[in-house]
Amino acid sequence: MASTKGSSTTKGRIALKVKSSTSPVVPPTPSRPPPPPGLTLKIPLVYHRSTSLSPELKLLYDQVFKALPQTPHFNPLEKLSCTENMKEGLKLGLDVFFLHLIMKLCKPVDPFTFLSEVESYTKEFKGFEEYGYDLTKVKDRFNLLKRRAEQEKPLKDEVEKLEKEEKDGEANIEHQELRLK
Repeated sequence: MASTKGSSTTKGRIALKVKSSTSPVVPPTPSRPPPPPGLTLKIPLVYHRSTSLSPELKLLYDQVFKALPQTPHFNPLEKLSCTENMKEGLKLGLDVFFLHLIMKLCKPVDPFTFLSEVESYTKEFKGFEEYGYDLTKVKDRFNLLKRRAEQEKPLKDEVEKLEKEEKDGEANIEHQELRLK
């Protein structure tokens, strides 16, 4: 009779040696055998809403929330008549939107574009503050970008004015050349 690894034979009977699973999801019981090692679910012991994110987004989440620690209270969500799972989903959505806001403020932008979105940013800030996000550093960055955009706008206007004058001058020269021919 061939011997199987992890088994022993005693008087013609085969007894399998089974290690008990330490899986927090499905503890072994006498009536239920432990799940196969490859099929156990690995759920973190401490659940946090960021565990639902993709690895790339989770990395960004960890970086942003380490640099800008947040302890939002989410009090307005208590007024909603929905399940706790839905509320956790809404919290995750707010956290992801917060990441999106931070990413937008880190990218270089055209002064005209930035200044046209100032009102939108201020509404978003107000919304985040209602849920308890700390926007002190975010607003500092926003104000810095706003000042720079306001300083660059007249320069950009002047450059565009000079480019238009140059283009008009070239068109006028071409027109004069055509008249001379």
